[in-house]
Amino acid sequence: MRPAFSPSYLVEWGESLMVKIHGNWCGPNWTGGQNVEAKDYKGSWNYPALSKLDEACRLHDKECASRGDKGCCSKDDAKLVRTALKESLNPINLIFRPAYAATAAAVANGINLASLTRRC
Repeated sequence: MRPAFSPSYLVEWGESLMVKIHGNWCGPNWTGGQNVEAKDYKGSWNYPALSKLDEACRLHDKECASRGDKGCCSKDDAKLVRTALKESLNPINLIFRPAYAATAAAVANGINLASLTRRC
């Protein structure tokens, strides 16, 4: 059944609903432009990233996937947060790409929160 409210950043496949935050790599269970957890991703880690933020999300997914069922560690999160904050505070992004800067800030905040749940 299709949700009554389905903004463009929600992607629906089958019965699962996940959030595509940015590009091909940023978002919970959004890996390489697919609805899949990083640890289960079978595609190429060279699948294109669309921005510096997307590249940082790809690296984060790859690092998390390398740990298998253990998943992401807070040190992986910290790398992504640093890049996301740089992108969100970059004056060029703030002036000419404000939506991108806001998305980068949202990624930083979301990963900071997720980091509180990590076991390593």
